[in-house]
Amino acid sequence: MMATVRPARRIPRRFSRPIRPSTRSFVERRHARRRDVTRQWRARQVRRMHRVAGDWWAALRRWFWWVAGGCMIIVIVLLVLSPVFAVREMKIQRTDKRIDVEAVQRALMPLFRRRLPFLPAREVERLVHEAVPSAERVEVGKDYRTRTLTVRIRLRRLAWKIRIEEPTGSPTASGAAVQSAPQRQDYLTADGFHVSTSVSGDDRLLPLIRIVDWAVRPAPDTQLLPEELLRALLAAEEKLREQFGQTVRGRTVYLRAREFHIDTAQWSLWFDLKSPVEDQLERLRFFLAEVGPTGAKQYVDLRLQGRVVYR
Repeated sequence: MMATVRPARRIPRRFSRPIRPSTRSFVERRHARRRDVTRQWRARQVRRMHRVAGDWWAALRRWFWWVAGGCMIIVIVLLVLSPVFAVREMKIQRTDKRIDVEAVQRALMPLFRRRLPFLPAREVERLVHEAVPSAERVEVGKDYRTRTLTVRIRLRRLAWKIRIEEPTGSPTASGAAVQSAPQRQDYLTADGFHVSTSVSGDDRLLPLIRIVDWAVRPAPDTQLLPEELLRALLAAEEKLREQFGQTVRGRTVYLRAREFHIDTAQWSLWFDLKSPVEDQLERLRFFLAEVGPTGAKQYVDLRLQGRVVYR
């Protein structure tokens, strides 16, 4: 038997009773109080659920940080004590035959058994520079899979060959060039550092600098010529080629006098560091305009201000 829902009908007038205002007010107050009680009960339940969830979340976070801290301590202990990350092999990659691989390996020997994650590249560079002072750049690589430390060394570029000679008139001088070490060739880098090596190479394209007035033999891998003098020498050679059309055939540096001589096809030009190179070239222009290129046979001294001495 199916039940049907009939539409609502108003109560017949004979059955309806009049509602007094006080009764209506009482019923409304009662319903409002019930709604307030229900709303407050729901709010209390929500607050209780939030408080319980917050307590659980705080406990979960505390446990998470405790577990993470313990795992971190375990990892650090493994890194420090376990040989898993210890240096087992070193590879030295040299870009020049002048690099003594055995000397570099001896210098890096204390790094064996060190942990790769705690091995700073600066320490490796410092040890390499102590073994190879002429090193310009040191590249450090780490391979954690094979526990290999890779070191790539680049040396300063050789810019000149040098020949160290005794001053004329020295009691030990014989008039011939005296090498700083037997069977070794001396070079200069672009920043003036002295390099002495016995490794043979194709250095025919390197220009030669004769150095005079060196009382004490230079130590390898130390700065022999100041960069100021080298810049002045290069500037003078460049301007002589471009502005005067001269071909440079040789150059001599006098260290104690802080001057240099440039030999051309016609004469030897004398420069120093007391005045700018451009001022000294202006004296050369004045000499060529007043005397002419054939006036000097041996040298033209451009060091003196206000005059030019030639012979």
